[in-house]
Amino acid sequence: MKIERIYVASHRGDLRYTRCCIASVRRWYPDIPISLVKNEINGVYDTSEIERYWDVDCFQMPRRRFSGGLAKLEPLVQDRVERCFILDSDTVFLGRVLDRLESIESDFVINESDTPENVAAFFFDLDRLKSLDPEFAYRGNAFNSGQYVTSTGLINRQDFSPWLSDGEPQELLYPDVFFASDQGLLNYVVLKKWQNGQLALAGRSFMWWAGDPHLVIKPELMTGEGVPIVLHWAGSKTHLFRHMPQPHVLDFYERLYYSRIPAGRVRRLQSLVGNAVGLEFHRLRRRSKHDLSIGRRQARELMRHFG
Repeated sequence: MKIERIYVASHRGDLRYTRCCIASVRRWYPDIPISLVKNEINGVYDTSEIERYWDVDCFQMPRRRFSGGLAKLEPLVQDRVERCFILDSDTVFLGRVLDRLESIESDFVINESDTPENVAAFFFDLDRLKSLDPEFAYRGNAFNSGQYVTSTGLINRQDFSPWLSDGEPQELLYPDVFFASDQGLLNYVVLKKWQNGQLALAGRSFMWWAGDPHLVIKPELMTGEGVPIVLHWAGSKTHLFRHMPQPHVLDFYERLYYSRIPAGRVRRLQSLVGNAVGLEFHRLRRRSKHDLSIGRRQARELMRHFG
C-alpha cells in the first residue's frame, strides 16, 4: 500500500531535531508530501524556513496547544483518507524505509515493543484500565507511537473524546491510566479495535533506538545506499548534539538541512548560538526559581521560629 504522506510531530523545544528529521526524509524521498504537526504548548515558533526550502506544509488542527504528544492523534481523525507515516521529530531515516513498509498490507504497521515492563511503564495501568473498560483484554502488540504507518479514517474523534479534555491545551482525563501522553491512549484505542476485529495490525522491526549501547552506525551509511530503518532518540534530550548518542548522524543531517538554506553555514552558527543562549537563560531561570524557593522556605522557618 503506497504511503502518500508523512506527518512529523513537532514543538518549539525540538525544532533542531525537526530540521534533521525533515532533511533525512528528503534525503531518501525527495517528492513525498510532508506535513508538520505543530504543537505550540511550549510557545509559538517559526517553521517558515523549513516550509519554504524543504517543501513542507503545516497540518491544520482545531487547536494549537496539546499536552505532551496528543497533537499526533489529529491526523488520524481528519476527513481526508490517505495512507500515511506518522513520526516523532526526534527520528531520522537511515534509508528507504517506506519501500519496505509499503509492501505490508495492514491497517496499522507498527514497530512492536511490548514486554511486561514496557507496558506498565510506558503504555497503561491494566488494572485501572480494566475498571474503566472491563471488556478490554490486552493480548500484546503494544507499540511505540513515534513511528507507525496507518490509513486515516479507521479511527474517529469519538474514539478518543471520552478520554480527552475539550479545552486548550487538550489533556488526558486519565493520566494515571494512560502513560506517555498519546502513546498509552493510542495503543488502547488501536488494540481495542484490533481485539474486536475492526482493524488489522502488523508488527515489524523497522526502528532502532539511538541510545542502544550496542548500536554502531558507520558514517558512510548516510552517504551510501543506507538501510531501511528509522533511528529514534526517544526520551529526554539536549540541544547539544555532542551529548546525544549517535551525534554524527544528527550532525550529518543538520549539515544537509542547512545546505539548502541561503547562507546556511551562517544560519547554522546563529542557530547554535541561539540554542546556547536559550539553554543558559533556562538554566539561570531555574536557578533563580530554586534560590527564590529556598529564600521563601527560610523566611517561613524564621516566621515560625519568631512567631
